[in-house]
Amino acid sequence: MVRHLGAFNETGPDVKMLKLAAGAELPAAAIPYQQARFIVDGGVEYAGEKYPGISFTYIPPDEKIGATRAYTESTLLVITWSYRGGPAVLPALAS
Repeated sequence: MVRHLGAFNETGPDVKMLKLAAGAELPAAAIPYQQARFIVDGGVEYAGEKYPGISFTYIPPDEKIGATRAYTESTLLVITWSYRGGPAVLPALAS
């Protein structure tokens, strides 16, 4: 489940809350903008390491990230943003 909490302009921040069932997986990707992921509760596994609730990760732009799997029901707060003149986080808001 994804709950969109807010977007402030085309370069962000764009804020979402993700609820992942145990075993659910966010696919590997390389995104052109920055992202912060806060594990609010539950826990996820990434690159062979387990991260329990109240963990944080920062993903720089264009960083290739592997799949992230919830090993228990988990809630993540995800904040995505770009930089001035960078790629739009929300293309529909770009003019």
